[in-house]
Amino acid sequence: MSNVVAKPIPAILEVCNLLDGAIGSFLDARQTIPSLGRWEAEVEVISLFNLVVRDIESIVELAKIDLVLLPAACVLARS
Repeated sequence: MSNVVAKPIPAILEVCNLLDGAIGSFLDARQTIPSLGRWEAEVEVISLFNLVVRDIESIVELAKIDLVLLPAACVLARS
């Protein structure tokens, strides 16, 4: 992106890398649990975790691009 206003500092980028790793570890671990779906709550929790992962990925991507996108990332984090 060529219109960067406030380049992320190394500490922010390090946290982003840690979060990316945590997401990967979570998705790998999720594949090891037995199939869910016997109860409605089990199906719902899978959908909620998918949303959480996508929200975190969005926040991380905004943080990697430009720090002026922090307000948008904060809105995502609230969800």
